Amino acid sequence: MISRTKRRLLGRVLRHRGLFSRVLAFTLCFALVSGLSLGSIIPFVDLLFSKGAAAAPTIAPDAGLLEQLRFEFQTRASGWFFGGGPQAGLARICLFLVVAFLLKGVFGFLLAVYSVQLEERVLKELRDDLFSHLQDLSLRWFAGRRSGELLTRATDDIAVVRKAVSSLVRSLVRDSFLAVVYLGIVFFASWRLALLCVVVLPILALIIGTIGRSIRRRSARAQRKMGDLASVFQETISGVRVVKAFGAEDFVRARFRRETDSYLNSIVKLRRISALAAPTAELIGAVGAIAVLWAGGSAVLSGGSLTATWFMVFLAAMISLLQPVRSLTQIHTHLEEGDAAAARIFDVLDAVPEIADRPGARPVAGFEREIAFDHVSFEYDSEIPVIHDVSL
Repeated sequence: MISRTKRRLLGRVLRHRGLFSRVLAFTLCFALVSGLSLGSIIPFVDLLFSKGAAAAPTIAPDAGLLEQLRFEFQTRASGWFFGGGPQAGLARICLFLVVAFLLKGVFGFLLAVYSVQLEERVLKELRDDLFSHLQDLSLRWFAGRRSGELLTRATDDIAVVRKAVSSLVRSLVRDSFLAVVYLGIVFFASWRLALLCVVVLPILALIIGTIGRSIRRRSARAQRKMGDLASVFQETISGVRVVKAFGAEDFVRARFRRETDSYLNSIVKLRRISALAAPTAELIGAVGAIAVLWAGGSAVLSGGSLTATWFMVFLAAMISLLQPVRSLTQIHTHLEEGDAAAARIFDVLDAVPEIADRPGARPVAGFEREIAFDHVSFEYDSEIPVIHDVSL
């Protein structure tokens, strides 16, 4: 389930619909070109297996719909590539790959450019909103908080949110599209082997979800520790005259070391949990891949509906699928860390200013003669009045 904080971050991304639409468009083009480049495997393998002769794919009389579609696709691809003979076919395959990788590079460049623009605009608005909102909050709100801790929210927390927004804008969209394209090729090549792979996904999702919840908790704790550390540093530097006057250098050194030790312990525990995500996903994926390799190899050797050409396409798509899946597990880590940091920022943005004009208050056009205080009372805390019934 997507947390409220992630939904709010996504809402800030969607404010820039024009940039986000371009990111989606170039991501889709990038993913489709990446998938099409795998299609060159079919004519290339046909060329090698036929030893230079024109490829002649076959199909069983009782073949199903998917087998018929594969046969039609393979026949058309082989006919286009080998129309001028084997040597011309090889040249066309190489030219196809050059064009495919050129387009992939162009779309990847445009995707990176517009992703950075979108990402930085979201972060700029978040910084501007945070700073502007702080100006509207009362002195009583600031009295209960340390300036170093607030500074951390505007610097360190924003830096953590940057990774989350970058993952959301760039990696999540790109790798999700790539995963869908490669997964589609996997099912098209052999739906039976693909179903064998799908068995692994619930196990993977359960493990990654458990790790993600632990990361979110530990990330929030680490950010709080960084706020404490920054507060001690800022208070000590701003009050250095007092420290010198009372000879408290050893005291503040010991206090700062306690805070750095506490932050060190929290960040090491966080990174230890984060480091589990990628190798765990890779191990589960490797076990599934080995099972698929055994089942697919057996199907090809037994002369079933799965041919060696389509099994190679299946393997290439599966290998290509591993990279976006692994990246998505790392994105999950960044999003959980960003969730904790963004929650601290939204906590400030959600603070309601206590001081506001009364309904019907009249704006002052300008100073003309005098300013009068008529029986004025004021306090920050209701139990501690600052002034009471003052007239001047």
